[in-house]
Amino acid sequence: VWHTFSVPLLAKAVMAELLGQSPPAPATERACLTDADVLDASFAEAGLSIAEGHNALSDITFDMGPVDGASTWKSVMISALAELEQMEVGGDTTISERAKAAVEKTAAAKGLVKDGRLVLPGTFRALRLMKPK
Repeated sequence: VWHTFSVPLLAKAVMAELLGQSPPAPATERACLTDADVLDASFAEAGLSIAEGHNALSDITFDMGPVDGASTWKSVMISALAELEQMEVGGDTTISERAKAAVEKTAAAKGLVKDGRLVLPGTFRALRLMKPK
């Protein structure tokens, strides 16, 4: 599972810029898997036991392509594309262009652009469990 992942953080910052305020929290907390204690308690409740290497962390970096690429911004904003489309249908005809520009600007400000490419770091946490015998 993702322990940290820069895509949702970047998307949230872009939406805040586009909306002029932080977007509302999702109905379901997608990051709930990042809380190892809560997740481990759920595993114990389900009768699973912890195996060696459980919760080991690994750094992973994604090269999303040219920061100004035609689809790069969509990869970042995938969780908000339906909302952006609704805004466009509602009359905001420049929302796609503004979202693309905001991804480029915000990524650069956060130091996520390397040699013109959008490079997004993350940390992956391994879940290693055993079921009862």
